[in-house]
Amino acid sequence: YTPVPAIKIPPPNPDQEQKVDSVLIRAQHSCIKRSFIWKDDYNSKQILRYIAPPFPLLHLWNSHLLSRVTLPPCYSIDYALKQISVELGGIPTSIIPEKRIGICEEGYDLKSPIQFSKTSSYTNIVKIMKQLYLTKYNMEGKAEIKIIKGGDASSIENGHKGWISANEGIELKFYFIKFITDKSKLNIPIIYIEDQNTNLELDSVTFSDINLSPSDLPKGIIHIDVDNTELIVSDCIFEDISIEGEGGSAIRIENDQEKSFDVTIEGTQFNNINSTGDESEQGGSAIYAQIREDCSLIIDDSCEFNDCVIESGNGGAIYIDIDYSKNFQFKIKDATFRHNKALKHNSKDIPPSGYGGVIFLTGTGYYDVDSNQIDLSGMKSDSNSADNGGNNIYIVMPQLE
Repeated sequence: YTPVPAIKIPPPNPDQEQKVDSVLIRAQHSCIKRSFIWKDDYNSKQILRYIAPPFPLLHLWNSHLLSRVTLPPCYSIDYALKQISVELGGIPTSIIPEKRIGICEEGYDLKSPIQFSKTSSYTNIVKIMKQLYLTKYNMEGKAEIKIIKGGDASSIENGHKGWISANEGIELKFYFIKFITDKSKLNIPIIYIEDQNTNLELDSVTFSDINLSPSDLPKGIIHIDVDNTELIVSDCIFEDISIEGEGGSAIRIENDQEKSFDVTIEGTQFNNINSTGDESEQGGSAIYAQIREDCSLIIDDSCEFNDCVIESGNGGAIYIDIDYSKNFQFKIKDATFRHNKALKHNSKDIPPSGYGGVIFLTGTGYYDVDSNQIDLSGMKSDSNSADNGGNNIYIVMPQLE
């Protein structure tokens, strides 16, 4: 490593506010880029420094100069989580209520799946964000996380449920991040959520040029195994996504155990998504959801679904399976659907396919039309099609009350 030039830093002053902002991970380098913001009327500046062994790293916290340490040679998101515990709690296993990790403008290569949980991450909340997010020094655009599988035949995904998985009730949040890949076909979701009260928030996150090919069951780019789960998706983009193999969706909400969930999707675009229906001809290339008791799915704030196609399935953009007799909400308050398609199977008619160019809505139980639990009044459609019926929507209900 090339030695880092010395930076003159004024001595700590208890009367001045000093803040350590985030750990910033830089891809393709065995180093961590640190940012310290000194708020000083006399000399306000950003101090950026690349740290590489065996050179020291300056730690600042609560307006005190703590120590100089030598960092080990291997850095990753796991390392950053441990280092935050060391800095703020003294040891790698110190529990810190919230941990923030910033991704540098150069991006970060994710070379193997990673898991977040309360016990392994030693925190309740993990926030992953672009460089210096919410400061005046924040980078333009979005920081990239690139999934490096290393080829379609790679076994790196074996034994993992997702490239990024979260469980044990942890809260995982992403801000201004763009997910891309090395063009390999993925066999597991990019983000997988499971266990009670494990929540996910995506704010201004893009998933671009993804090829997912599940080998056993349908999967989602974002896959939620529901158990009292909250999902917030705001101002995100899902674009140029191909889902083959056993099929799936950009966002897949599975609820086989009939647990509750609260999902809000706002200001989000689903563009050019192609998926294959599963063996039962289910579909929804953009969204698949099983809605049961105390479940809520709200789509609002100018969402767009453009060129979403399901092949050999139903529901070009959205497939919803509801127990109509339960207490639930499925509402499209503000969304536009353009050029979405449901294509029938080329060689067989059973199970039926090619219904619901935009939405296929099915389920069990009696539905009370006065309950207003289903409200599609904010749905705007243009040039959608279905091979067998329901260019915009196809609804299957056992009986109305």
